[in-house]
Amino acid sequence: MKYLTADVYTDGCDCSNGGISSKYKTLMIADIPGPSEENADIPMVKIVKRTIYGNEYMHVEPVTPAPSGSTGYQFGGNFLYACDSRFSAVAAYPIPIHDRVEYS
Repeated sequence: MKYLTADVYTDGCDCSNGGISSKYKTLMIADIPGPSEENADIPMVKIVKRTIYGNEYMHVEPVTPAPSGSTGYQFGGNFLYACDSRFSAVAAYPIPIHDRVEYS
């Protein structure tokens, strides 16, 4: 199966608490078929859509479940974007990366 790769954008002040966006400059998006073959060296993320106050909100998070005992994935300050028409067909803006994990 093929996947679309996208670039991680940060303002230089990473708050992901060691999340994947602090370690990789490129991520693979599982929900968008693209020209890239699956690569075990590049982490895979999935698009999550939800409605907040009547508006659709979209973010990406790792496909692997959040560690047990954690509060789940949270926004860590970085974004994902690709200059590709398949990406812009899904999102017209950079997508927030929810890869920060904290423990309660």
